[in-house]
Amino acid sequence: MYLHFLGVVFTLLGLGVFGISPATAALFSVIHKWFEEYFDIQIFKNLFSVYKIHFFETNSLGIILISIGMFLYVDMNISQKYIEFFMFISFY
Repeated sequence: MYLHFLGVVFTLLGLGVFGISPATAALFSVIHKWFEEYFDIQIFKNLFSVYKIHFFETNSLGIILISIGMFLYVDMNISQKYIEFFMFISFY
């Protein structure tokens, strides 16, 4: 519960859109440490350090992935409405 709360706080700290990628990466780093059986880590300290260090890297990757997803979504809608090719519509 505490980790989820910190994820929401760090997402809002990055103004929502720019905070979701670094917050998700920081959450995954804490969970990865738990899987490596480091249960006694300081959650807030580790989360904040990963968030701060990888802020710009994860935002750039997040923007690239979101733009690819938006392009595919728009392309599928255009194909469905105007082209009406059976192969495109059958997968949608």
